[in-house]
Amino acid sequence: MKLVRLLSLFFIIIFTSCSSDDSLVVATENLPGSWNLQQFDTELTTTFNVLGLPVSSRSNAIAEDIDVQITFSENPNTVVTNGSYTLVITTTVLDESQTEEITTTDQILAGTWTVNGNEVTISSTVPDTEPDFQNITYRIIELTENRLQMRANFETTQTIEGSEAEVDISTEIVMTKP
Repeated sequence: MKLVRLLSLFFIIIFTSCSSDDSLVVATENLPGSWNLQQFDTELTTTFNVLGLPVSSRSNAIAEDIDVQITFSENPNTVVTNGSYTLVITTTVLDESQTEEITTTDQILAGTWTVNGNEVTISSTVPDTEPDFQNITYRIIELTENRLQMRANFETTQTIEGSEAEVDISTEIVMTKP
């Protein structure tokens, strides 16, 4: 099903932040290094038409059994993900919920990175990345010597089973240094 494919793609790729908090001063020297993924939570709302009637679905994904290391390197500024995690995805459509678990080694972050103020942008190097997901900006909520918390919000239009769908995505990632 195209919705499951879209969900899987989302959980692999970084998404663009639509807002910023200009009051946060980011100590960019704290970003490079190896980080352990602690939290990866995502909410996806999809609105589309079926037989001319609007239908909405809501999916929540929470990473469990996390054994993932994310490394930000400098000169060149690259980011890679190694390890595995299980996504517990609960999707609700028309008051019916379905939960599935997907264990994956897919890269959460992969590409080059830049920091501008309190935002970190990842330019994906994952092959076959859809254009909407090639350059993603996260808003940094917290960045210290040993903790990184960032959020992204993204809106896009996708074709799902022949219907155009509006998709709103938000995700939060928390990492700590070993």
